[in-house]
This record gives sequence, structure tokens and C-alpha cells, in this order.
Amino acid sequence: MKIIALKALNINSLKGKTEIDFKELIKENALFAITGPTGSGKSTILDIISCALYGRTPRLKNPNDLMSRHSGECYCEVEFEVKGKSYRSSWSQKRARNKYDGKFQQAKMELIDLTNEKPLPLKSREVPKKVEEISGLDFGRFTQSMMLAQGGFDAFLRADEKERSALLEKMTGTQIYANISIAVFEKHRDLAQELQSDAKVLESIELLDEEVVTQKRQELEHERDEKQKTDAKLKKISLSINWIKELTALKEEQKRDEAAYAAALLEKEKNKSSFERLELANKALHVAPTFEKHKQLKENIKSDTITLTKLNAELEELAKVTDEKTKEYESRKKEFDNESAAFTLESQKLKDARALQTQQRQTFELLKKSKISLADKNKSETAIKERQKQLLKKDEHLKSEIQKREAYLQKSKKDEKLLSSLDLIGQLIKEYKEHTQEFAKEKKELEKAEEQLKTLELSDGAALEEHINVLKSHIQTLRDKKEKEQLLQKYEADRKRLLKGEACPLCGSKEHPFADVNLDVDVDKTHSLLVAQTQELEKKEQELHSYRLHLQRYTTLVEQLRLRVGAKELKTANLTQELQEHFMRFGIEVDLLRLESQFSSLEEKKRLYVANVEALRAFEVQKNSCAVDKKESETQLRSIVKEIETFSQNSDALEAELKELEAKRIQILNVADLEAYEKEINARYKASATKERALQTQLNAVKIKKDERSLQKEQLALKVQENEKKLLFLGEELEKMYEKSGFCDEKAFLNAALSAHQREALADICKNIEDAFVKAQTLKTQTTQKVQAHQENPLSDKTLQELEILESLTEQKAETLAQNIGSQTKELELHEQNSKKYREKIATLQKKKEKFKVWVKLNELVGSANGAKFKTFAQGITLDQLINLANQHLEHLSPRYLLSRNQDKQLDLEVIDSFQGDVIRPVSTLSGGESFIVSLALALGLSELASQKIAIDSLFLDEGFGSLDGESLETALNALNLLQSRGKMVGVISHVEALKERIPLQIEILPNGDGTSVVNKKI
Repeated sequence: MKIIALKALNINSLKGKTEIDFKELIKENALFAITGPTGSGKSTILDIISCALYGRTPRLKNPNDLMSRHSGECYCEVEFEVKGKSYRSSWSQKRARNKYDGKFQQAKMELIDLTNEKPLPLKSREVPKKVEEISGLDFGRFTQSMMLAQGGFDAFLRADEKERSALLEKMTGTQIYANISIAVFEKHRDLAQELQSDAKVLESIELLDEEVVTQKRQELEHERDEKQKTDAKLKKISLSINWIKELTALKEEQKRDEAAYAAALLEKEKNKSSFERLELANKALHVAPTFEKHKQLKENIKSDTITLTKLNAELEELAKVTDEKTKEYESRKKEFDNESAAFTLESQKLKDARALQTQQRQTFELLKKSKISLADKNKSETAIKERQKQLLKKDEHLKSEIQKREAYLQKSKKDEKLLSSLDLIGQLIKEYKEHTQEFAKEKKELEKAEEQLKTLELSDGAALEEHINVLKSHIQTLRDKKEKEQLLQKYEADRKRLLKGEACPLCGSKEHPFADVNLDVDVDKTHSLLVAQTQELEKKEQELHSYRLHLQRYTTLVEQLRLRVGAKELKTANLTQELQEHFMRFGIEVDLLRLESQFSSLEEKKRLYVANVEALRAFEVQKNSCAVDKKESETQLRSIVKEIETFSQNSDALEAELKELEAKRIQILNVADLEAYEKEINARYKASATKERALQTQLNAVKIKKDERSLQKEQLALKVQENEKKLLFLGEELEKMYEKSGFCDEKAFLNAALSAHQREALADICKNIEDAFVKAQTLKTQTTQKVQAHQENPLSDKTLQELEILESLTEQKAETLAQNIGSQTKELELHEQNSKKYREKIATLQKKKEKFKVWVKLNELVGSANGAKFKTFAQGITLDQLINLANQHLEHLSPRYLLSRNQDKQLDLEVIDSFQGDVIRPVSTLSGGESFIVSLALALGLSELASQKIAIDSLFLDEGFGSLDGESLETALNALNLLQSRGKMVGVISHVEALKERIPLQIEILPNGDGTSVVNKKI
């Protein structure tokens, strides 16, 4: 991968546009230097490259912080080449409305294939992944393989084994192996705890013996059989009880039904006349429809005959009215035709006159607008002339202000340095204050720790040790006493059985001087004293251990604090010296007690200087704007004068046209108000048409009414004839129905007939009486049958009381059996569940043990609580790879040396000096130039290690040359020239003057004095 060119806008101190074409710079020489004072922005070049490719930088957490102050937008762009194919990657950022104080927008990234100049179809967040895919380098490997910090590898060479481990982890990312080691250890620990927990669960499962299970199953089977027999007996008793209760209930119901039947029969006899009256009413109901139809038909015939007489008189009157209306309409029709022709002629004249009137109005509006525009132009002419006077006054004022600002800036020229120095001074003051506070705090901690240490040293530790020794001696005495008392107590009974003159069964002696002596033996008391003394000893030993730990901790703490306080004191002096130098540049003697006020005065000077600079720029911009406005107003004045002349001529032409149109309109129709005239002729025509239509409507209405009445007369005459025939037929049919229903004449029929309400009330009374009788009769019969049927199948000969007592005893027995069965069943089910659970747990535990064997082996190999076991092993392998790659570069840079790893110390480095008979030397014996070459070889080795076989053709070395003497610097440059002769583009970032003189091809970063810098190519 090779960097070809870069572009940037408003990145850190490089405000404005920045362009560097590396391909053009290195046509003949691939070694160049990026130079400039400290803080000028040399490392910003590397920030631009990494941000354009990956959208982030090694130095900043948020890439938005790259945007220069008081800027509204920025971008980074880099062209690079991989395997002969070129690409352009860019990153850009904007603030809202491109204002320097606007909110940051969403950053954008783009990747272009320079073969066809087309952007790849990627979202912004996908560009870094695509760059990684093309180059084979992620952000970490890119910074390790192309941007080499020499200081880091020099520290790597000089560090002890512990520090080298930390540096190696940071440079190569071997932390992952520590994470793996910790993960393996924790997994092994978790699995072990899980196995232990499962074993405890297995032990907690309770199982019954097989004999107990068999016995319980037999008992359960016997009780189930007994329960089944008891349930059958209980069911039989229950059926017998129910049969007796049901028979008693049926007999009581039979008595009630017989009494109800007798009452219903008596009620029916009492209302016999009502049943007969209802029968006659029902016969009359059958005749009633025909009687009503005959009666209604007679009334209809009478009504229709009266209506026929009225229709004849109305038809005669309508015939006379029709003749009169016909004559009146014909006369009015002729008058309307004449008026219609006159209306058409006048309407055409009115139309022509209105067209001319419309032209007049349009011409008048044009004339009106022309005069308004002419007046506006005259006002504009006056306003422009007034504005020209104001611009002349403003121009004089701006010239005066510019002269004032230029005079102030010339007078305060030395304050310009504050633009680049004030932030640094502020940072130094802040650092001085923070450091002073830390120094005071640590000094107090040191004093406190020294007091604690002194107190501990004055404590009587020797007395505590002596007391412990006394306790140990006393405890041993008590132990001996306890053993003796236990022995005496053990043979106490045997001693009391000894008889004078008889041999002792243990020793054979016939003399027993202590047989009758009462010995004072209290084993429990001695044991209590022993326990108390032992506890006291443990307590004192713990106090002694705690005392020694406190003494050691405070001794170490005091030593560390003294070192830190000394370092802080030295740094405070350095900061004071640096502040003095900065303040003296502006003629101020630094006062450490008044740093804030002195810094505020510098801030005020800077604020005034910046305010005058900005005001000068603003006034110059206003002056240029004023000149532009003056020129623009002169152009506007000339244009307005021409427009006034044109509008004046146009107004005269429109007035002449308006007079000509008025004359034509009067010639066609000499009417002042066309609208009123149109309303007048329309009103006359409309009134005539209305009269004509009204007469026609009246005539048509009379004719329609006459026709309707004629038709009505004919239909009504036919209806009367048909109704008379129907009336005769119904009279004959009605006589027959009287005879058939048993009525002698119409009077008998009317006497029998009842109204609907009367008939329904009588029917309800009769129906209720009959229904009650039938129901009582039916219930009596059914109940008698039920009693007879129930008595045919008796279930028991016992009384109800005997059966209920027997049922209660049987239920108690069944309940006892059910409880026993439930208890036995639950106990056996629990046993089955526990057995199943036990088998499953055994199987699971076995599988976990098999799995655990793998983790036991892994933990033995790489597992550790702090991750050191696997990390150290991996770092050793990584260091071997790094040494191998570094030695390949050393063959070209300096064939004298080879790097090797110390076999006794895993991460310790040594050099083999071939010029001294391959003697092995510590790296600490290398000179400055030799150390540079070795560290450069290590950096190049890491570059290859990180790039994963990707060709790295561009390298940037960031600093690392400041500590080299002249001879060492010459050695370093020779090494770099050897490196670039192998085809690599090497960029050296440094502020060392000697290096600038020896590398002719340079990219200079020159400060402007206001906190910004520019890039200058120097060949």
C-alpha cells in the first residue's frame, strides 16, 4: 500500500486548503522530511491520512475535533495505491448552515475507484470496512505498519521484562491471549462449582428402599379393592334411602291432586250458563262478516249516487271555462311573438356596445397602471439620489475607522504573539495549579504516613512476642496436666476396687498406698483453661501478624510518597521556570500568587488585539461593499431615467385610444348606462313571456281537470251498477246463514252477538275453568299411576332411620380408605419422580464430567486468574516473530548486529555483535545511533507483522531523533537512505535542525502567528 497524495480543508492548524502530492515530491528521492516548529501541525498530516481512510485518528477520540476553529466545514482526502490499482478516499464534515458556531452534521465518507473515476456504491459507515478489505489493514494494523513512533521502540529496548510485556501487549495486541487465559480459568472454575453443586443436589434426593416400595404397593392395591366394595355398598344404601323418600313424597302429592280435582269439578258446574252463552256468541261470530259486508255495501251505493249528481254539474261548468281560456291565450300569443323579435334586435346592439365598453375599461386600466409606474419611477429616482449622498458620508466614516484600527495594530504589534502563545500559557497555569494541589496533597499524605510509621515503630512489638512465648509454655503445661488427669480418671474405678494384700491386676503389686486417697482431678476445668489459653494465643499471634503487615505497608508507602513528592517538587520548579520565560516575553515578572490576574491582563490584550483585527477586516469589507453600492446606484439612476421617458410616451398613446373607443360606442347605442338598459329590455321581455306561459298553464289545467272529471263519472257509474248486483246476492246468502245457525231473524242474531271485548272476556273465563279441570284430572291420574309403579319394585325393607345410620358408617369407612389411598399414591409418585430425577441428574453429571476433562486440560495448559500464563507464552512467540523480522531488516541496515531472546528471561532482549566474535550484549550497551537502528528494525518488523503480508510502500516516522548526537544522527540517516533505496517512501517527521539540513527534500509546516499554519514544499 502506497500513499500517493492528500488534500485537506480546515484541519487543525492547517486552516484553508492544503494539498501534498507525494508522487511529484519523490520522483528522484523516496526520503523526505516533514518539518516545522513544535505545535505547528506536523502530525496533522498523519491525522489527515488516517481520517480520510478510516474516519478516525489515533490521537483524537472524536474526529469532529479536527475542524479548525471558526470554520463551518472541513474535509480530508487521500489517494492511495494497492497492487497497482488507485483509489481516492475522503471524509468530510459540516456545521449547520456552514456557520462556525452551528451544530455538527452527520459526517460523510466516500471511496472512488480512480480507474473509472466512479464512486463505489457504499454508505458512509461502510467505507472504512471497504478500505480494510482493499488494503488488508484495519485501523490498528494501519497505524502500526505505516505510522511508526520511534520513541515507543526505543522505550521497548530499554524497558525491563515487566514493562516490555506491557509495551509488547500495546504494540501487538496480545491482550487477547490474557483474555483467553482468564476466560479458560473462569470457565474451569465455573464448571467445577457447577459439578460440586450438582453433586450436592444429587445427595439431597431421597429415595425409598425397594422392600418398602413393594409393601406400599401391595397395601395400596388391597385398600383400592376395599374402597371399591365400600363404594358399591354405599351406592346401594343411597338408592334405598332415595326410594323411601320418593314414595313418601308421591303419596303426599296424590292427596293434594285429589283435593284439587274435586274443587275444579265444583267450579265447572257453577259456571254452566257462561259456557252456553259463549256457544251462541261463537255462532253469531260466524254470521257477522257477511252481515257487516251487506250493511257496508248499502251505504257505499248511497254515497256514490250523490257523487254522480255533483260530477254532472261540475262538467257543464268546466266546458264553459275551457272556451273562454282558449280565446284569451290565442290573443296573447300574437303579442308575445312581436315583442320577442324587438328584444333580439336590441340585444345584439347591446352586445356590440358592451364589447367596446370592455375595450375602454382595459385601456383605462393600462393607462392607470402606466401613470402609477411613472410616479413610482419618479420616487425611485429621488431615493437613489438620496442614497448616493448617504454612501458618500459612509465612505468617509469607514476611511476614518480603518485608519484608527491600523494605527492601534501598528502600536500593539507585539501583542500578536499572544494569538499563538496565550492558550499554551493558560494550559501551563492550569497544569501548575493542578500540580501544586497534587503536590500539597501528596505532601500531607507523606506527613501522615510518616506519623503512622513513627507510631508503629514506637509500639512494643517485642513485648507482644514475649507474651506469645509465655502463652505457648503455659499451654504446653496445661496439655501435660490434662493427659495426666485423663489417665487418672480412666483408672479411678479400678483403684477403688483394690484390696489390701491382693495383687493389682495391672502391675501385680500387693501394696496399694493410694487406694484410699482422694485425688483432686478435674479434667473439664483443665480443658476449659486450655481452650481459653489457646484462643488467647491465636488472638495475640493475629495481633502480631497485623502489626508486622502495618509496619511493612507504611514503610513501603513512605518510600513511595517520598519519591513522588521529590518528583512533584522538581516538576513544580520546572513549571515555574517555564511560566517565568513566557511572561517575560510580554514584559511581566511572573507572580505565582497573582497568576489569574496576570493571565487575565494578557487575555484582555489579546481580546483587544483580536477585536481590532476583526474590526479592521469588517470595516474593509464594508468599504468595498460601499464602493460596490455607489457604482450600483449610478447604474440604477441611468436605468430609471430611461424608464420614466418610456412610461410617459405610453400614457399619451393610451389616452388617445380611449377617446376613439368612446365615440364608436355612442354611434352603436347612445345609452349612458348599458347595465340599466339591459335590465329594462330583459324585464319587458320576461314579463311578456311570463303572461304567455301563465295563460297557457291555466288553459292546460282546465282541460286536464275536465278530462279527469269525465273519466271519474264513467268509473263511478259502473261501480254503482256492480254494487247493486252484489247487494242482492248478499241478502239471499245472509237469510240462509240465519236459518243454518238457528237464528229466526236479524233481531235474534243481533241479541246473540257480542262485541270482541265481551266475547274474549267470556272465552277467557270459560277457558280458565276448563283448563283447571283438565289439569287437575290429569295430575290426579298421573300421580296415582306413579305411586302404583313405585310400590311394584321395593329396594329395602328397612326403615329410613336405619338406612341413614348405615349410610353414615359406610361413608366414614370410604373416607378413611380414600385418605389412605391418596397418601400412599402420593408417596409412591414422589418416589417415582425422585427416581427419575436421580437418573437424569446422574446422566447429566456424567456428561458434564466428560466435558470438564477438556477444560481441566486447557486450564493446566493456559488458564490463570490474571491471564499471565497464556499471555506470556503468546508474547514469547510474538517476540520471536518480531525479532526474526527485525533481524531481516538489520541485515540491510547494520549487518553488525542481530537481536535474540534471553533464554533465562522469557521477554528479555539481547544483541549479538558479529564484530566482536558474536559476543552477546545487553541492549542497554548500545549507543544512540545503534539504538536507533535496532529500534527502527523493530518498528519495520512490527510493520510487516501488522500488515499480514501486504506490501507497505509508505512509512512515516514520527519524531525519535531529538536525543541523537551528530554521529548517531549520521548513522540514522544512512539507515534511512538504505531503507528508501529498497523502494519504500519514507517520511520523517521532526523539528531537529540537523535533520532538516541533511534531508534536502522537505515539506515545511510554517506557522502564521495566529495559531494557523501553511504547508510549503521545499526541494
